[in-house]
Amino acid sequence: MRIFFACWTLTALLTLQATANELTEAVRSGNPEKVSQAIAAHPEQVNGGGDQTPLAEAARVDKPLLVKMLLSAGADVNGKDTLGSLQTALHAAAYKGNPEVIQLLLDNHADVNAKSRDGSTPLHMAAREHKPAAAKLLLEHGADPNAVDNPSGFTPLHVAASYRPFAIWVGPEGEAAAKAKVENEYLEVAKSIVANKGDINAKDKQGKTPMQLAIERKNQAFADAIKAMGAQ
Repeated sequence: MRIFFACWTLTALLTLQATANELTEAVRSGNPEKVSQAIAAHPEQVNGGGDQTPLAEAARVDKPLLVKMLLSAGADVNGKDTLGSLQTALHAAAYKGNPEVIQLLLDNHADVNAKSRDGSTPLHMAAREHKPAAAKLLLEHGADPNAVDNPSGFTPLHVAASYRPFAIWVGPEGEAAAKAKVENEYLEVAKSIVANKGDINAKDKQGKTPMQLAIERKNQAFADAIKAMGAQ
């Protein structure tokens, strides 16, 4: 009997994982019809998916309609990726930078200051990925501009200051234009943070301020800009 029970339990777990993956894969496809069918077939899996919740995956693939469908089906707006980064859908939306998806989640009571496994908030994600519109929207809805992550004690302003210029993806507009665009986006993020009472002289775990980090990473334009805002 015990052997039978163990085998049944393993089968049940595998079945649950398979159906969860079915919904997650449907979301990844970006196809609303497939998602609708998967939800109808396995409504209990709306908050499943293993490493990634279907709602977070919908935010990652940047599909507002899928986000709406999952929320209507009962998806937990603050559900976290249980086996990975412990990020919420709002973390994923901030990473992508789509204000429409972010607003949808906030309208459904997403925790604007939710923390991932490493202590990052959605605002940290927007700062890292140079998404000024996302950062502004999050701040307008109460994002903490001085939240610190676990590994480095970085605030979102530290994150924006520490980008590396040589890692910028070069598009068809050319290297100089691409670099200028990204630099400006990081600066716009910084301006929003400072305008919302972000501590411009906050120190990380090594005692470094955002301006010191910017200089260290050879982001002179960023350092000059925040110095003009009062950074030391």
